[in-house]
Amino acid sequence: MVLVAFLWAICFPFIVVGLPDAPPLLFAALRALLAGLCLILLAFTKGGRPSYSLRQLLILAAIGFSYTGMGLGGMFLGAGKLGPGLATVLANAQPLFAAVLSFFIVREVVTGRVFVGLLIGFIGVVVLAMPEMEFGNARFSGAVYVLGGAIGTAIGNVLLKYQAGSDDIYWSMGIQLVIGSVFLGIASVSLGEGF
Repeated sequence: MVLVAFLWAICFPFIVVGLPDAPPLLFAALRALLAGLCLILLAFTKGGRPSYSLRQLLILAAIGFSYTGMGLGGMFLGAGKLGPGLATVLANAQPLFAAVLSFFIVREVVTGRVFVGLLIGFIGVVVLAMPEMEFGNARFSGAVYVLGGAIGTAIGNVLLKYQAGSDDIYWSMGIQLVIGSVFLGIASVSLGEGF
C-alpha cells in the first residue's frame, strides 16, 4: 500500500516535467493508452480472454470516461497551473467524493470512524489549499480541474466497485484505460491541441 501511495504522489511531479513538451490532454491520452495496452498485454500473458456483456462494456466505457477521461484530464490540465504539491493535496480529496457517491450508488454505509477520518481529511485539504485559492487566478482554474478530476476518479472507483468480481482486473483496467484514452484524444483534437 505504501508503494501505491508513493506512486500516486509522484504522479504530479512527472506530469509537470512532461507538460512543457506535450499538450496536457494529448499527454494524458498517450499515458492512458500506453498503460491500458500494457495491462491488456499482461492479461493476455496470464491466459484469460475477456468476455463482457454489452452492459459490462457500457460500464467499462463509463469508467473509462470518468476514471480515465475526467480523472487524468483534470490531473494533467490542473497540474501545470497549480504545481505538483497542491495538485497532489487536492487530488487526494477523491476518497471524500467516493465515500459520498458510494453511499448513494452502492449503499455503502459510512461508519463513525470512517466519517471522522473523512472529515479530518477534508479539513486538511481545505487548510492546505486555502492559501492558494485566489479568484481570477490561473491557480484557481487549476484547482477546479484537479478537483473535477478527483470527482471523475471517485465516480470511476465507485463504478469499479459496482462491477467488482465480474472479471479479471487486468482486463477491466486495461480496457477502461484504452477507452478513456479515446475520450482524452477526442478532447485534445476538439480543443486543437498540437505539438
